[in-house]
Amino acid sequence: MFLCVLQTRDRLWLSLGEKAPTLVPVSQVMMCMNCTADFSLTVRRHHCHSCGRIVCRSCSRNRYPLKYMKDRMAKVCDHCYNELKKRGNKKISVG
Repeated sequence: MFLCVLQTRDRLWLSLGEKAPTLVPVSQVMMCMNCTADFSLTVRRHHCHSCGRIVCRSCSRNRYPLKYMKDRMAKVCDHCYNELKKRGNKKISVG
C-alpha cells in the first residue's frame, strides 16, 4: 500500500506542469495546504496551476510557464516552483 502511494506521488511529480491538475475544491479547504495559515477575508485562497492545491498568497508568489497551458505563465505554489525550477524547463520569471 505504502509503495503504491509513493509510486502515485512520484508519477504526479513527474507530470508536474505537463497536464492540468485536479483542482482541490475551494469549499473544502480552511487553511493553506503549504504553510497552514488560516484563510480569512484578508488571507485569500489561490489555486496552484501546477499541482491543484490551495495555498495562501505568501506561498504562491511565483509564476512559471506550464506545458499544458502552451508555456503560458501561471501562478504556482512555492513547492511546485522549486521543483519545476530544479528541472530547469524554462527561463524563470518571478512576480
